[in-house]
Amino acid sequence: AKPQYCFSKFEYTHSHQKAVIICLAHGDFLIRPSSFLAGSGCAKCSKTTHDRSKTTFVYVLTDEEDKKTKIGVSCNLESRILNLKRKTPFRFYLFETFEFNNFDEAFAFEQRIHKILKENLCEFEETFQGHTEWFNITGENALRLINSILPDFYIETLD
Repeated sequence: AKPQYCFSKFEYTHSHQKAVIICLAHGDFLIRPSSFLAGSGCAKCSKTTHDRSKTTFVYVLTDEEDKKTKIGVSCNLESRILNLKRKTPFRFYLFETFEFNNFDEAFAFEQRIHKILKENLCEFEETFQGHTEWFNITGENALRLINSILPDFYIETLD
């Protein structure tokens, strides 16, 4: 299935100046109009077309003050973190990782956590890659939450 997009937040300034497009499955993402027209799109949609059976990580990042935490998912943790370090306007550290057997499990778990934390979503002046996955919660509290959900989550996925 092709991804569906909404352009209500899109503001064109230049073909190489990133703008916001909304993926109806995964939410806002930033992309250069030239890249979008060349066929690029939502990174999460493209990830789901990659090898879904590969070991996938849910990762927890925390900012320097440990006031904000990002919870994300990636099949290639090293390149994801390097990419985020280039795009995120503040410094952060890898706090913890959780390994899942495949992308679908990891993604479902990440979405469960995001849903629980949606009231704690950080608001930023500027959008940047991954900005919709930062929450006003400490690393320890994020870990407590994840560890409280993980056992039940595994029981559900086994059913």
